[in-house]
Amino acid sequence: MPAMGPFQATQNSETVKQMKQRKAQWPWHVLTVLVLIGLAGALYYATSLMSYEWRWNRVPQYFAYHAEESQRAADISTVSELVRKGDKAEVTLRNDGGDEQHLIVDDNSLQVAQGDDVAEGDVVGVTRHWAAGPLLWGLVDDAVAVGGLRDCSAC
Repeated sequence: MPAMGPFQATQNSETVKQMKQRKAQWPWHVLTVLVLIGLAGALYYATSLMSYEWRWNRVPQYFAYHAEESQRAADISTVSELVRKGDKAEVTLRNDGGDEQHLIVDDNSLQVAQGDDVAEGDVVGVTRHWAAGPLLWGLVDDAVAVGGLRDCSAC
């Protein structure tokens, strides 16, 4: 057997150390997987004991939802004109001084009819539009806070 030089001896000892380290790590990987499986099983068992019904269909509303914005009378008025155009209704309110207030509301939310008297603050109808939910606002706020969004004119 040929004699090994100092470089070859160091190289062989490093290779042996690397092999020992690899052999020593696999039990820890197995143990980690077993602990994770155990935690998942314990979580499943605990939730099954609670008899809680998960309503996953309600989750999307926390990201985006159909918001309603109430349209209210600004003064004591009378509904002087009511025009329906598709799914919208244009309502004209006239007060005693002759001042008019024009509101556009969703037709299926209309609370008044032509000739009705309304008081200040009464809801005439609502307009519906998509709005960001609380989780989406939280994500946007976090992105702005860490500088992820430079120009947040839409926020």
